[in-house]
Amino acid sequence: MRRILPCFVALIVLTSSARGQSCQGLSSFSTSPLQLTGEASLTGDSRAVGAGVAAGFPRGPFGQVAVANRTHENFGGSSIGVAAAAGYAIPLGSASRVHLCPVIGGMLEMGPNNAFGSGVERSRRSAQLGVAIGTELSPVRQWNIIPSAGLFYAFQRDQAEDAGGAVLFQIDDYYALAQLGVGLVFKSRLSLRPYVDLPLSLPSTEPTVGLTVGYSIGKP
Repeated sequence: MRRILPCFVALIVLTSSARGQSCQGLSSFSTSPLQLTGEASLTGDSRAVGAGVAAGFPRGPFGQVAVANRTHENFGGSSIGVAAAAGYAIPLGSASRVHLCPVIGGMLEMGPNNAFGSGVERSRRSAQLGVAIGTELSPVRQWNIIPSAGLFYAFQRDQAEDAGGAVLFQIDDYYALAQLGVGLVFKSRLSLRPYVDLPLSLPSTEPTVGLTVGYSIGKP
């Protein structure tokens, strides 16, 4: 069963002038230029936890780096991944509550290695390019509700090598990836965002579900 990009790569940390990052449902960089993030995700054959840091301006460009550990049930082992993403937020309309955000991201994942004593070393390289859009609804008490959606073109390469470094196989996939989520932002600082990722053009349409948590630190 094919696995899609680890969800922490799809963690698109985007800026806005409103109180929430409308494209992703996280607190705005107008509250703080720095944000710490954590994430957990599940697929049918793996689970992952990760953490990252993001930086950006109240309007325009942003960037993020993240690391994650993924446990693979099929291989009886785990992998470590390093990801980075960058983009730009474009407000639509005078109220700046709707944002369109082009995004580019990439990831390098190493492992699982020597699964079941096989001596095989596995790796994955992936990248994605696309857009996300979201809107900030009217606040409810001290909470902001931010539904969002994204559509991405993704590349993924899975590779395995033997103990001598010879390539056993290399599989490349190109596919479309959709993401849906709803962000809940408390006091413009703490963000909770459940989401689902759906591959649209792979033989397997297995979804990934996850939860992103963000917390803004420092002063604007």
